[in-house]
Amino acid sequence: MLTLLILAVLAAGAVYVLISTHESDEPESVTGPEAEAEPARRPGVGVSMEGCKRQGDIVVVIGHVENTGTVDLTHVTVRTIWKNKSGLVIRTGLAYAVDGTPLAPGEKRSFRDTTEGRLVETCKVEILDYWAGGQLERATRFELATASLGSWGSTN
Repeated sequence: MLTLLILAVLAAGAVYVLISTHESDEPESVTGPEAEAEPARRPGVGVSMEGCKRQGDIVVVIGHVENTGTVDLTHVTVRTIWKNKSGLVIRTGLAYAVDGTPLAPGEKRSFRDTTEGRLVETCKVEILDYWAGGQLERATRFELATASLGSWGSTN
């Protein structure tokens, strides 16, 4: 008789474990704000050049960067490239378009760089690197903008 009682208790316990395990395997449905997925972290930056102009022996390039991603940018470094009329690079420079003050998604910020040189005929800018959401990102595909000396307006 004691054996039957022990078997009955064990069987009841096994049935309880099977039922509770089966119910907990089913995902709970969540509704409301918790059900909305977090947007994917997607950093991105674009560059445009508004112009390249000579002022005496000084050549000035003016442009802007745009945050095309979903996270704030805290630093954006633009490389400026100065070429002669044969297309050879004669100088490069750096412009810190975003230097600590966050650039929110969709926002733009201007930059400017200068160089000395009567041989400069063409200006080019490209994204070198940027910090997004506290992480350093390297430009994997160069965002480029080019302008010939004296041209103004969008060059993208």
